[in-house]
Amino acid sequence: MSKILGNNVIVLASDISTAETVPIAYARNCEVDTDMEFKEKSSPSTGQWKEYIARRGRWSVSVSCLLSDDESAIMSAYASQKLLGVYFQDAIGSEWFFGGSAYIKRVKATGPMDQMATFQVEFIGNGALSYEVE
Repeated sequence: MSKILGNNVIVLASDISTAETVPIAYARNCEVDTDMEFKEKSSPSTGQWKEYIARRGRWSVSVSCLLSDDESAIMSAYASQKLLGVYFQDAIGSEWFFGGSAYIKRVKATGPMDQMATFQVEFIGNGALSYEVE
């Protein structure tokens, strides 16, 4: 896979019920956060090193995008608490890196003086995050 700049990522969303995929944001930057829970399985008889069992994982994605005149899809999905299929691909559209089902947790719009207006969207994953390349 080639190296991709954060501003070359397209965020695609699909309505789970219709499976229609549409671009919802051209990212200025993108941050994927994955986290795994662990349960300690060591005991005093296992020695001086602790041992763990991997439990459940979780993921979230934060995206910062340029604000345009059509953020209605984002706000509609947020207001209706709709589960989305969220996928991230390069700007050429040739390959996608990761994706999964997610809810929109937060939307934040910013309009600094004399600069481009932006918005940030935070998705919280619902189930596993897939890593694939087409």
